[in-house]
Amino acid sequence: MNAKKGRMDRKDRGGESPKQSGGRVRTVGTVISLFAALLVYELGMQAGLWAVLSVRERLGDAAAGISQAAWLGLGGIAMQLAGGAVCCILWRKWIAWRLPQRNASPGPAGENGKRGSEAFRDVPVLLGMAACLALGLNLFMGLIRLPDLSQSFQDTASAQAAVPLWLGLVLYGLASPFSEEVLFRGVLYGGAKKAFGRRTAVFFSGILFAVSHGNPVQGIYALIMGILLACIYEKAGSIWTVVLFHGVGNIAVFLAIDRWDLGNTGLLMRIAACVVLLAAAAGCLAAYFPQLRPRAGKRA
Repeated sequence: MNAKKGRMDRKDRGGESPKQSGGRVRTVGTVISLFAALLVYELGMQAGLWAVLSVRERLGDAAAGISQAAWLGLGGIAMQLAGGAVCCILWRKWIAWRLPQRNASPGPAGENGKRGSEAFRDVPVLLGMAACLALGLNLFMGLIRLPDLSQSFQDTASAQAAVPLWLGLVLYGLASPFSEEVLFRGVLYGGAKKAFGRRTAVFFSGILFAVSHGNPVQGIYALIMGILLACIYEKAGSIWTVVLFHGVGNIAVFLAIDRWDLGNTGLLMRIAACVVLLAAAAGCLAAYFPQLRPRAGKRA
C-alpha cells in the first residue's frame, strides 16, 4: 500500500514514471548515435581517401600514367565504400537488409505474404521513376538557370563529368548510392524514426542529405530526392530498394547530362523533355504510392 501510494504521489506531483524516464534516455542516446554516425562516416571517408593517396605515392612515377580524373574517381569510390562500410559494421542492426518486398511489413514477408518473383514487380516502376525524376529535375533546374547561381556546383559538376566512364558507373551507380543510403536512410532515417516518429524522420534525414551535398543547387535536388527515398524505404522495408533507385537516378544523370550533354540541347527540346520526364515520373509515383491517386467517383 505504501509503495503504491508513493507512486501515486509522484504522479500527482507531475513526476516521471521509470518507463517515461527510460524512454527519454533511449531517445537521447539515439540522437547521440545519429550524430556519431555522421562523424564516423566522415572519418571513414577520409580514411578511404588517405588509402588512395598512399597508393598513389607508393606507385611513384608509375602513377603518372593514370589521369587526374581517374584518380578522382578512384578516390571517390574508396571514400564512399570506406564510409559506408564503417556505418554497416557499427549500425548494421538499424538497417533493413532483407530483399525488396511488395507491400512490405516489419515481418519476414509482406502484408500479403508474397515472395519470390512477385516481390520485384514494383522494380520497373521504381526504375522508371528514378531515371525520369532525376533527369526531369536536372533539366528543370537548368531551365530556370539555377546552376548559374552557384560556382561551387559548377566546379563539382565539372569534376563529376570528367571521371572516366567505367569509373563513373561504379562510383555513381554503386559505391555512392550504397554508402549514402546506408547512412541517410538505413542509419539516420531508421534511428530518427525510433526517436521522433516516421514523419519527422523523413524530413530530418532529407535535410541532412541536402546539407551534406555542400551547395544550394545539389541541396535542393537532394532534399527532394532524400524525402522521396525515405518514403520508398519506409514502404519497401529494404535498403536494397533505395540503393537501386539512387543508383539508377545517378547513372541517368551521369550519362544523359554529363556525357551526352542533354542539358545543352535546344531550348524547345529541353522544355519538351522536361515536361515529358516529369509527367512520366508523376505517373510512376502514383503507381508506386496508390494512396496519392485521386479517388474516382467521389462526390463533394
